[in-house]
Amino acid sequence: PWVFTGVFLGACMIFCCLVNYLIGFFLFWAMIEEIANKFGYKKGDKYIMLLYMGTMVTGMMAANILPFKNMPLFVISTLKNMVSIELAYSDYMLVSIPLSVAYVVGYTLFMRFIMRCDVTNLANINASDFKKDLPPMDSKQKFMLTYLLVFIGTIIVLSFMPKTSFLGQLNTKLG
Repeated sequence: PWVFTGVFLGACMIFCCLVNYLIGFFLFWAMIEEIANKFGYKKGDKYIMLLYMGTMVTGMMAANILPFKNMPLFVISTLKNMVSIELAYSDYMLVSIPLSVAYVVGYTLFMRFIMRCDVTNLANINASDFKKDLPPMDSKQKFMLTYLLVFIGTIIVLSFMPKTSFLGQLNTKLG
């Protein structure tokens, strides 16, 4: 049950990081509702309430992992304009990713050891409980996933380029 909880919060983190945290809230809250109904939890149960809160905080933190998203871009730009500190995307991510992963692990441990949530309903949980027959990804979905990964990879690689190189100067000019 605790591995499931950590993986659930980790999936929430990845989704909210790559897509949108508000959409992630509604999607993962619907999943929590389904988990509660399937495994006999009631709305006021401690585990379910803490899972709702965990997805919310995880999603808000994950929205700030990638430095070219709204709030991190604003903060980096403000630092650059107000105090002439330039923060590289790679440096930002070297801090934000481990902090977010540490939060997911820490929150799961918090639920287990400090809040002592009752997970007996989830004691025999396995992957077949959630198996749905989904069709394989079509070519458009594969293209969009590949495009997203290439886009993120390009931005990360450009942040490691020396400022004097052509690509480094292009990246600086583009912001």
